[in-house]
Amino acid sequence: ADFAPNEAGIAVTWDGEATTIVDVTASATGTWGPQTFVVPTTAALGYHTIAASGATTTTPIINVFTVLTPAIAIDLNTGQRGTRVTVSGTNFAVSETLIVVKWDTTTVVTAFTAAADGSWGPKTFVVPTTASLDAHTVDASGAITTAADVADVTFTVSTPAIAITPTSGPRGTTISV
Repeated sequence: ADFAPNEAGIAVTWDGEATTIVDVTASATGTWGPQTFVVPTTAALGYHTIAASGATTTTPIINVFTVLTPAIAIDLNTGQRGTRVTVSGTNFAVSETLIVVKWDTTTVVTAFTAAADGSWGPKTFVVPTTASLDAHTVDASGAITTAADVADVTFTVSTPAIAITPTSGPRGTTISV
């Protein structure tokens, strides 16, 4: 009940810009809503001001909405060439299309669509057999979300190794690999 009874001309802004919520009239108790608008796909990550004011309530009533940072996660951070890695994402745009996952600069998972909550996965890729034995970046982007919006995760390609038991013995010793 922050607005005057039956107040007309109530409008909502996003960072000072008009939204689709315009010319709303409050009830006899000064309440209204719910009304909806869609967060712009061009919205920067971080905090945004949502304000409502009307013909009588000229000082805006303000609240804050946070556009969340997109993120990816992988199930393994180290492994050998040929290792299967599972990757998932969160906070991409709602139902975002054309999402791809890259290993360094090479696309390893091709275009797919996020869910209605901006999440996706799990998706699987294989560490390239030509990968060098060091750290590599895994990143993702889509039709709206840029690679710069998403913090890279690191996967380190390790030296192939085998375990043997025992590690020493006389000639004729049976070795388990």
